[in-house]
Amino acid sequence: MNVLIKFLIASFLLTLSLIFESNAVNFTWTGTTNSAWNTTTNWSPNGLPDSLDNVIIGTATNSPLLS
Repeated sequence: MNVLIKFLIASFLLTLSLIFESNAVNFTWTGTTNSAWNTTTNWSPNGLPDSLDNVIIGTATNSPLLS
């Protein structure tokens, strides 16, 4: 494989990784509503984290529970 093709493949993979990383959201568990992981109001910002997001779980009144 020549150098140009290797460079193009590396550039493409880097671009893909940046696209996926830029879509990640930082969610912080607040536990203000209850202990249910799937309750959007237990997170800041409101919503549910997915596999691409970053999750921070600190001390809260309600600890998260996965059902």
